[in-house]
Amino acid sequence: MIIELIGPTHAREDAFRAMFHDFQQAGETEWCEKNADVLSDFPAFVERLKNEAKGITVVGWVPTSHYWLIQGHQIVGTLRMRHYRQELHWRIETKL
Repeated sequence: MIIELIGPTHAREDAFRAMFHDFQQAGETEWCEKNADVLSDFPAFVERLKNEAKGITVVGWVPTSHYWLIQGHQIVGTLRMRHYRQELHWRIETKL
């Protein structure tokens, strides 16, 4: 089956919710907490992701583009791409 890479869209709400619940079942609490707004306001969640790609984000955060890997009607993965490397953050991540 073909896998597509798409940006966040309101049209995939059911698929994203299903993936979210899969993450919950797997015990991915940190990811679920960061993305909890998907449960209460999916349109706002999608807009937040789109804004992060435009650099409209928390002060000090690197702009980040979000993509969803789609296979059939399911989201089978996500991809986050930072637009540039933030030196302090890079040093912290590489020491872990």
